[in-house]
Amino acid sequence: PSFAHNTSTRLASDLPPLTMEKIETFELGYITYFSPDYMLNANFFHNELEDLLERGAFINSSGQYLGFLGNSGNSKTNGLELSFQAKPTDKATLELSATYQETEDLNNPEAEPAYSPKWSGQFKLGYDITPKICLGLKSFYVSEMDVFFDPSLKNSDGSFGRQIKGSVSDDYIVAGVNLRFKDFFYDGTVINLHIDNIFNKEITYPTYTKNSWMDKGSVGEERTFMVTVAYQF
Repeated sequence: PSFAHNTSTRLASDLPPLTMEKIETFELGYITYFSPDYMLNANFFHNELEDLLERGAFINSSGQYLGFLGNSGNSKTNGLELSFQAKPTDKATLELSATYQETEDLNNPEAEPAYSPKWSGQFKLGYDITPKICLGLKSFYVSEMDVFFDPSLKNSDGSFGRQIKGSVSDDYIVAGVNLRFKDFFYDGTVINLHIDNIFNKEITYPTYTKNSWMDKGSVGEERTFMVTVAYQF
């Protein structure tokens, strides 16, 4: 917990002190080579998260509704990641990967976990046009994500806990390109041109607790350009 978290919590002396959040991960990996240039990697994983900082609420003896921050969050994740790497030619390298995961909030098993895409994937391609010019292509996919479940929100029936107001984010695919020139001016100089979100795809993220007024979610970056000049010595 941060200094600010601990400071605000200690203003109420009857609350227990905040402790570290914990994560425990179990992984089982399998790697196989179809040939020296083609490799497949399968990775099964199980994550257990405990004592996550989470807001809660209670009604004191005076009937006053109070919110507080405590180490009450617990969740678990099971997933599978597949990755394929290949070098089809001396000039080209290729990488494909995909991940599927199921996350469960142990305190609210009926609620969909927030900001947790079930599917994600990535594509990378590198190609040496010449010994001094390299082209890189990258694309990644993220499936839809849900909004936050706030256990401190009071419901009309007197219970606590519901999703905050906001829209679920749509899935999206973003692509980028990178062009690298080596020894462009003279030996050792490098010029790198990078374009991200090259197709100017509209990206939205689910509403967060600190920007709840953005009920349609926040907007990701549009197409961006970056030029880097470097000198290797």
